[in-house]
Amino acid sequence: MSDDFLGWVSRGWRSVAAILSLAASIIEIASHSTIIAEWIHGAFPHIPQFGPTSDALQCVAMLILLVPCFSVVRKLKAPGGASERRKLATTAAKQFWQSWVWLVAVWLFFYLALLLRQTLDPSNNILWGPAIDALNNLQGALLFVCYWHMTGITIREPSEGDGDSGPSEGPPPSSLLFVSLALFFVADLVATLHTGRLGDPIQPVRTRMLFQLLSGLWVGVSLGLVTGCLESEYFNVDHREYLLSRRIVISSLYLYAVLQVAYVGFGITQSGLGLMEAFATVLSLPLKVLFILFCSWMLQSHRLEFYMMRTRETILGIDKDWNSFK
Repeated sequence: MSDDFLGWVSRGWRSVAAILSLAASIIEIASHSTIIAEWIHGAFPHIPQFGPTSDALQCVAMLILLVPCFSVVRKLKAPGGASERRKLATTAAKQFWQSWVWLVAVWLFFYLALLLRQTLDPSNNILWGPAIDALNNLQGALLFVCYWHMTGITIREPSEGDGDSGPSEGPPPSSLLFVSLALFFVADLVATLHTGRLGDPIQPVRTRMLFQLLSGLWVGVSLGLVTGCLESEYFNVDHREYLLSRRIVISSLYLYAVLQVAYVGFGITQSGLGLMEAFATVLSLPLKVLFILFCSWMLQSHRLEFYMMRTRETILGIDKDWNSFK
């Protein structure tokens, strides 16, 4: 059986996830189309109209995908007699897996918050905005931690005769990230409350869109950094050439990174950006599922461990190689 990404996706639960994501996208398109919605309501009047269809579908998809995401870690085991660097690569891959699983969980909480806002608070209290921004920013932080694990040495090699791996050489700046997120949340909350008291209906919208722009840019940059790592040839070891199918997969993930800017005006009816929000919502689910499937594949196929071991060797030997080149 093919061990490349598309061959892997076509088997087992992955194919079911791909088919369900496409079906969910069709339902999302229908929910955003006035003509289709009116036709469905006319043909089936006994079915109640449910507004926040997209957010509900996202919640269900993330909840279902969390189960195989947790099970992936069982595959992360170095074979018997493996070299010390292979074992370190396996440990680093487990660090990536932890951040990645938390990312999927935060996606679930993000869309759950959107769903609760639309169903429980139709008046759209202004305090929802900063809270949802905080969840969106947390996605960016976890993506950045994933990127850090893929591009740096986070575990020290054991000294000769010492079986302890020792402390990290370059751990992700988690404390700095989460302090920055806390400061952003406080600024977002204070600005939202302040503009809400001014009595000007336009000013709160501008404030929300400014913080949404910053949040969307942060998540987009972080996702773009991770996608750049996924383009490495170390994930393409079964093929001698860079396949067209793989170019399409990576290009789709870059599209998902760019799409994060569409968070501007998200959930703000006065923003006039309803079309962009609908477009982003329809595309986000299949692209999110594609990202999760690709990460699952590189973890289960041990390609991430191979990538991390080769990246470590490159980092350690780059000065020597540069001096030889000069």
